Amino acid sequence: IMDRYAIDHEKAQLLQEEVELEGDALTRAETYYPQIEDLERAYQRGEKKPKVLLLTNPHNPLGICMPKSVLDGLVEWAMGKGMHVVSDEIYAGSIHGQGFYSLAGEASKNQNVHVVYALSKDLGASGLRVGALLSSNEEVLAPVRKLNDLCQVSSTTQQLVEKMLGDKEWVAGFLKENMRLVRRRYERVLEACNKAGIKYLECDGGLYVWLDLRPWMREGETEKDLGSRLIKEHGLLMTPGESMDMRCDGFFRLVFTAVGDAEFELVLER
Repeated sequence: IMDRYAIDHEKAQLLQEEVELEGDALTRAETYYPQIEDLERAYQRGEKKPKVLLLTNPHNPLGICMPKSVLDGLVEWAMGKGMHVVSDEIYAGSIHGQGFYSLAGEASKNQNVHVVYALSKDLGASGLRVGALLSSNEEVLAPVRKLNDLCQVSSTTQQLVEKMLGDKEWVAGFLKENMRLVRRRYERVLEACNKAGIKYLECDGGLYVWLDLRPWMREGETEKDLGSRLIKEHGLLMTPGESMDMRCDGFFRLVFTAVGDAEFELVLER
């Protein structure tokens, strides 16, 4: 049965569509929403027609949440092509603003829509290695159950997670307080950026901010050069956009939750 559901990675094809963007458009959320016309061009260009549309919502590294109208349009387009939609919602509980819409409701009634989640981000429990799939499609669930035989969550971990998630009052309180603290840091980062004249992408979710550092790139300098200079001269380590397939140099993801309060204040000072 494992052979039946094995993936032939050599035959798998990832379709990408180049979209020309420039100027201030790169710091507006709607710029990054998937457009049906772009998806259609990529679909028609593929030698083999794609079977799955992968979404990340809330987005990483942008932190934006796609509106319901956008998600509904994407699902409708994919269904018209006979495709599946997989929505990665690992930051679903890390919403410090407003506007998040989950496809969980759609997944419970549409056999071609699926949602994946994990405890790593919202509950800070990456060490537990616990994930979840929400699907109403038995043809999808069956092979996943077999794959689980190779990467089972230990009985001890299952007992711990069951006890933790079973306390709904504690979970609700934890998420509420966590998002209060995340929002406070997010606002402090934006305040520092405004003071320094750094443009950024406003967001509602995630634990990071997408920064536009193009004006700080020296003549002949690459994004990698700028990243190295930030480390050597200022002690700042940020994720370069190139590593996340950003096609325009000068964008970085600043994670603002990975250090303590003292270190965070030092980051803002620098």
